[in-house]
Formats: sequence, structure tokens, C-alpha cells
Amino acid sequence: MVELVKLGNTISRDCPDFRPTKMGLSPYQVRQLFLRQSQGHGSDSTYLLNYPRPNCDVLSGEQSMMMNTETAWRVPASHPALNSREVHVWRASLLATSEQFETLRDTLSDDEIARADRLRLENKRNEFIVARGVLRTILGRYLDVQPASLAFSYSGRGKPELAATVGRELLCFNLSHSGDWLLCAFAAGRQVGVDIERHHPVGGLDAIVRRFFSAGERAAIHSLPEEQKLASFFRFWTLKEAYVKAQGIGLSYPLDQFDVTLTPSGPPTLCNAQGDAAQWSCVELPVDPGYSAALVAAGHGWRSALAFFLHTSTG
Repeated sequence: MVELVKLGNTISRDCPDFRPTKMGLSPYQVRQLFLRQSQGHGSDSTYLLNYPRPNCDVLSGEQSMMMNTETAWRVPASHPALNSREVHVWRASLLATSEQFETLRDTLSDDEIARADRLRLENKRNEFIVARGVLRTILGRYLDVQPASLAFSYSGRGKPELAATVGRELLCFNLSHSGDWLLCAFAAGRQVGVDIERHHPVGGLDAIVRRFFSAGERAAIHSLPEEQKLASFFRFWTLKEAYVKAQGIGLSYPLDQFDVTLTPSGPPTLCNAQGDAAQWSCVELPVDPGYSAALVAAGHGWRSALAFFLHTSTG
């Protein structure tokens, strides 16, 4: 039997209710705790992009939720080429054989290995190693360099970026993982943010919505039948998280200070009182039932292409 390395926690249906609003926590602490509970992380490897690339409109609203994810995510046929009008999103599984895991681990730098070793829980160490290994493998394909040769720098709030692009146009990226999946987003000269969340019971849902959602978002969720509220909550949450991550401004950003609007026939929109949120575009990504995922990138008119990352054992 092939040995499999399971990366990430699965949240069972009988998971105890999460009720941070009854613990006297600050909004920042509530959000951190929520994210910890919903996290469960992932991995995979390959190439890219000889298939029709859907416009953002195609991957939005209810339409994206109903797409066949097996046909939406394609295994690329060649090394990826990324132009300034595209955003590529790679989807990676959380299962790897032990040999594939070691292949990914071998791409990491000494400081990344040390960072992984400082994580107390084995599954968190494995998640970090695979996420970084997948990221390095894909970046190496874009830049035509060995994954282990890449170096990262970090913003003041900890967002990773390439320390150098060897004369290439700035390559921006972002990751997210939850449940059984990892998503990695890439763009040329355009900031991006991606988020995926596995649906799970959220105790005190109404209180969290009041604390972190705008008035328009609260009204949209409260207007729904009870059985639809949780899925709608995660749709809003992933879009809001992807926006914050794209800006690289961290968990302290007040989520209720900007508004996400969902429509049945078009892509989601972002707006805030300052008007700068309208400078970003967002799209919901087709993922498995029981998940929500979203992509946000600077500017308008870009197109999204979806790629599936297949494990290899040779890097």
C-alpha cells in the first residue's frame, strides 16, 4: 500500500460549536480564533495553460457554485506563461505520498525548515512544508529556475514576496488552505489575494456577522432562510479575506469598513467610503461542495485561469 501523508485537519460534522463572542474576546482575537478553527491545509505539482480561460464573469455568483469543478480545473500542458492581463489560480490536494512530501521538503530553505520545526503540532509542520514546497515548485516553473534557488522577503505585516525576479516583471502571489485543499494565486505586476474556507458549524454566527460585516452584508444574510445563512456567510467571508490579503494589511483591518455585494448574474463587487475598494476586482472560484473560495486582484479587465497541481516525486 502506498503511504499517504494527510496534511490538514478535517472538521467533523459533530465539531463542537465555536462561540468566541461569549468568551470576552476582542474583535481581533475573535477573528484569529475563527481562522484557526476553519484552517486545514494542503498540497500537489505540474505545468499550465492550453485551454480556454474563463472571464471573471463566468466564475461569479451562483454560477460558479454550480460549475463542475473537475472540468473547471485543468492539468496544464506546458510550462506556464503569465501575462499582465491574467491571474492564475492553482489548486492542490492535501494528500501526498511520503516520497512526494520529501520532494517538496527538499525545495525549502534552511530558514523555512527551521520555521517548520518550531511548529509544535506535526500536522501544522507538514502543512507549512507542503504549502511552501508547492509554492516554490510553481514559482520555479514560471521563472524557469530551480525551486530551491528562490529567496523570499516579507512585508511589514508578514506577506511573502519574491526577493528578486531575475529581471522578470514583478510576480505577485498569495496562498490559502482549508480542509482538503490549497489554493495558490499568481499575477504579473498585480497584487492578488485568495481565500478558501471549508464550511463548518459556526456558533454565534449572528454575533460574528454583526461584528465583522457591513450593514449591507448583514441585511443580505439576514434576509435568507436559516438553512442558507451558513453558506452565504462563507461566501462573504472568503471574498472579504481575499481582499484584505491582496492588500497585505493583515488581520487588524476592520472587515466591516468595506462592502461586498453579491448578485445572481454578475461578479461580486467591492466598495467602501474612501472609494479605493472599487479599484479591485473579485471573483468566486469553483470548488467542491462544502467549500467557498474567492480571488481578488488589483484593477479590472483581468482574466482568471484555473490549473490543477499534480504531485510529482522528482520536483
